[in-house]
Amino acid sequence: MRRRRRRRLGKMVLGTLLMAVPCRAEVWLELDQAMARARSVAPAVVEAETAVQVARAAEVGARLPPFGNPSVEVFTGQQRHAELEVDAKLYLPWEVAGQRSARMAEATQWVSWRKLGERESKARVVGEVVVAWGMVVISAAKVEQSLQAEQEAEKEAQWVSARYEQSASTLVDKSFAQSETMRWAQTRAEAQTQLQMAQFRLAYLMATPTTGLPRARDQLVLPVMRAPSEQDLVRKLLEETQLLKVIEAESAFWRSSTERAMRERTPPLNLVFSGGRGDMGEPRFTGGLAWSIPVLRRNQGEIARSEAERMRADALRVSLRGALEARIRSDWHVFHTARNAVLDVDTRGMPATEQLVSAAYAAWRGGKGELVQVLIARRDLAAARMRRLDLVATAWRAYGDLVALTGERP
Repeated sequence: MRRRRRRRLGKMVLGTLLMAVPCRAEVWLELDQAMARARSVAPAVVEAETAVQVARAAEVGARLPPFGNPSVEVFTGQQRHAELEVDAKLYLPWEVAGQRSARMAEATQWVSWRKLGERESKARVVGEVVVAWGMVVISAAKVEQSLQAEQEAEKEAQWVSARYEQSASTLVDKSFAQSETMRWAQTRAEAQTQLQMAQFRLAYLMATPTTGLPRARDQLVLPVMRAPSEQDLVRKLLEETQLLKVIEAESAFWRSSTERAMRERTPPLNLVFSGGRGDMGEPRFTGGLAWSIPVLRRNQGEIARSEAERMRADALRVSLRGALEARIRSDWHVFHTARNAVLDVDTRGMPATEQLVSAAYAAWRGGKGELVQVLIARRDLAAARMRRLDLVATAWRAYGDLVALTGERP
């Protein structure tokens, strides 16, 4: 009875622990789903969104009234055989040179800059997701193809070993078949490593522990380029790219910062109100103005720095526009070159290589060829398939690089 109670208690504890552990199913997301998830939860996107909130906090101080905190001075004293003297002064600083409007304009430009930075971060992350998603699919296909080749080589090695036991093949054939198996095992291990690295990268961008494996990874489809021509793509991306808009917003921010520093070099005007009681007990009330003369300190350092930052942003924008045009044209040509090469391999190269493998294998089985010819033919076929996947990977990298400019498919 005690043993049964212990077993029941152990099962209850185990069930409770299993229910407490969160279930993380490895679900593979399609490309659009992965892009949408990364657009909302990627670390870089979250950082950019919080930066917008920080910029909006600056608007709180910019909207304050143009009056500063008042300051009070109180003096008391008493002469011999006289009444107690009291003299109090109230200073109220008042910004009369438009400092408040300049601060509000600067805060507004800062918020606009950060908002565009948020959009640029989303676009850049989405482009990285496109590349990472394609690398996962391609790496999974490489693992599948290398595993299939390894299994075929293992079967071939077993068959050659059996023939060697019957003195129907040589030791060279047996060793060659075994080395081919080991070579494909090493290729599979390398492909699995690449797959794991691609999965980790995609999981990081989507802020999820796991990503799962793609479905139907044996049917790789190249991404589709919607732009009809190179010139249309260049014009569209240069108009919509978030990176140039961020640089423009930065330049506008530093321009407004310069304006704010120039306005604040004029000190506030202090309204002075004085009241008290004289040595005869009579009341005294006066008023006046106080102003700090801007002669030696006139925000020279802040103005110079803001102007330098604005000129840096303007120069960077001009240089970056030319660099982005070169980048877009390069990605266009790389994408179409890789795409045309894949189509050529699928229509002409792959069928011819498969026929060569079949012919070499049939000749060897019929005793009219050598095993080395079969292995070389199979190795060429596997290498052709791997090179095809490399071409597809190149197309995905170029495509993702273009997506990173706008966050949308080009």
